[in-house]
Amino acid sequence: MFAVYGVLIGTEPGEYAVGSLYALLGAAAVIPVIKRVGSKQKHPDFSSVALMGLGLRFLGAVARAKTPSDGLVYHKVGTGLAVKFRSFDFVVDTGREVPGTGTLRYLAGLASVVDFDSRFASYVIWTLFAFLGCLAIYVAFTVALPDANHHRFAVLLFCWPSLAYWPSSLGKEGWMMLGIGITTLGAARYFTGRAMAGTVMALVGMTASAMVRPHVAVIEVAAIGAAILLGRATSGSRIKSGAKLLGAMAFLVASAVLAAKAADFFKVDQLGSNLDTVLTDTIDQTSQGGAAFTPVAVRNPVDYPLAVVTVIFRPFLIEARQITNRLAAVEGLVLLLLCLRHGRSLIAVLTKRGRSYFAVYAASYTAVFVFAFSSIGNFGILARQRVQVLPFVLALLCLPVAAPAVSRSAGSRRRPADDR
Repeated sequence: MFAVYGVLIGTEPGEYAVGSLYALLGAAAVIPVIKRVGSKQKHPDFSSVALMGLGLRFLGAVARAKTPSDGLVYHKVGTGLAVKFRSFDFVVDTGREVPGTGTLRYLAGLASVVDFDSRFASYVIWTLFAFLGCLAIYVAFTVALPDANHHRFAVLLFCWPSLAYWPSSLGKEGWMMLGIGITTLGAARYFTGRAMAGTVMALVGMTASAMVRPHVAVIEVAAIGAAILLGRATSGSRIKSGAKLLGAMAFLVASAVLAAKAADFFKVDQLGSNLDTVLTDTIDQTSQGGAAFTPVAVRNPVDYPLAVVTVIFRPFLIEARQITNRLAAVEGLVLLLLCLRHGRSLIAVLTKRGRSYFAVYAASYTAVFVFAFSSIGNFGILARQRVQVLPFVLALLCLPVAAPAVSRSAGSRRRPADDR
């Protein structure tokens, strides 16, 4: 199958053969992990859903290879760095800032060392990064919310088109999905009482995220902090007071470090001191090209509802002119319909019963993400960046909700939520 697609997109046969080999090796390594996770699930078809998601991501890598964009640049620079790495010279100048684009170039060079400078093989490696990140988010969801709708979340998370397409190439999105996934799994372990292991894992994930996009790492630590302060214990998540204090101190230190890194990344003296300037610069830099539009940057609470609609659901069908934007518009419409259909899950996070640690984490991450990315003025860029928040929006559609009470004649107990 991969060879056929290689001919269709005009990829060099030798390079594509290496990439196909890496896809097979990657699948062979990931399938046992999928089966192990599946063996602990209440719904028996998890492995099938996850394998379908892996296949969709490999197809996404093929599609992304046809329009390489930034991936081609990363690969070109990476092959040059790989020459030095093979000579054991690892102190190199990537030509761009670290943290930031320079980190991705460095990682691309390390990948070129092991994949024989095959661009498609690098795409496959990043595709596996993104898939493992989604798998980690799914495990975190099931660990922190044992009563949630795991089956629905698995189908949405692994089969959502944007998550199968945009991160499946040599670029920042694939690496960020891995970092976000590790952070989220660490947070879930922390929420369920495994304070030390969870804190270490979350810090590792935030470090991976910060090396590429420090501002997203700030969003992660802000979401964890909000969950610690506003979340409540459920049957699947109880944090001891000592562990809560330990985690709060660790994440407080992390937030200070990451805030400084983010401020340096945006070249401001203090994060927030020149926030309006940063937002204006982002609007000017992204509001170009055929997919440009006037964004709704959040400068006061009144802007927030429109910003949520823009960041999560736009472009609308009447706004989309390019084929990729039209597909994004259809996806946004489907997501909006799902939000209307499963509104009870969204409302649950506002109630005392539904305000679990993980629910607050997902809601807080989404809220801060909307604020941080509301100034993007290009639908193409927004669709690509949106994959970093989509897993949490989808998770909010699968939260456990209170089942309606049955009649007294049948007993006053509530029916357990259907895992389907």
